[in-house]
Amino acid sequence: METANEIEQELLDMENLTLLTITHRIKDGILDKYDRVLAMDNGKIAKKD
Repeated sequence: METANEIEQELLDMENLTLLTITHRIKDGILDKYDRVLAMDNGKIAKKD
């Protein structure tokens, strides 16, 4: 899990990169690094940020 978090952080720090992440667990403090976040509930979009 630690390695996955390190890789995600490195990718998010890159410029001109589109990153699509699908996860059941998101590390605190990393969510704000995404430009857009969609949360799904029962197969439907429940929340857009």
